[in-house]
Amino acid sequence: RLKPEYVVSARGVAYVEPLTTIINRDAMDLIPQEIAQKAQILPLYLFDTLLTVAMPDPTDKDLLQRLSQIAQHPVSGVFSLPSEIEAGIAVHYQTEKSVRESLAELASGGGLHVVFQPIVHLDSNQTVGFEALIRSQIGGLESPEDLFRFAARSNVAEKLSHACGRMAATDAALLPGE
Repeated sequence: RLKPEYVVSARGVAYVEPLTTIINRDAMDLIPQEIAQKAQILPLYLFDTLLTVAMPDPTDKDLLQRLSQIAQHPVSGVFSLPSEIEAGIAVHYQTEKSVRESLAELASGGGLHVVFQPIVHLDSNQTVGFEALIRSQIGGLESPEDLFRFAARSNVAEKLSHACGRMAATDAALLPGE
């Protein structure tokens, strides 16, 4: 599977990963959340008077023109995957209070659950162990990749890692076996 940055660079379009880039609050203030969700875009930066937005098709001139009318600024588009934009909207449009609450929830292990994937010996087809996988129920952070990227950017990755370890150890005691 090709990474998005390789595909778009071949087409001459910039790729931005919304959960790892620093987003300018002024840019977000120009486009209401409801419009961002409906248009599947995420405002990223306001540089001078140019608003840059992440979108699945940055060549969509009609959408760029409509966004320019809404924002009252010229708009340029960069490529992001639809799932990245959706997660970015969920995370970046949160209020400061809800961001703090999400971080506290992450640090304590709240909103998370462990799923155990069996490790099977190929010759005997016997389960020889389990791999603990963490899953999030926090909006915009359902994927483990997005979850840990957000935690790292927010300086709670170590606390999150410890909380996940504690949850996995506690839940592992309930697994069948010897």
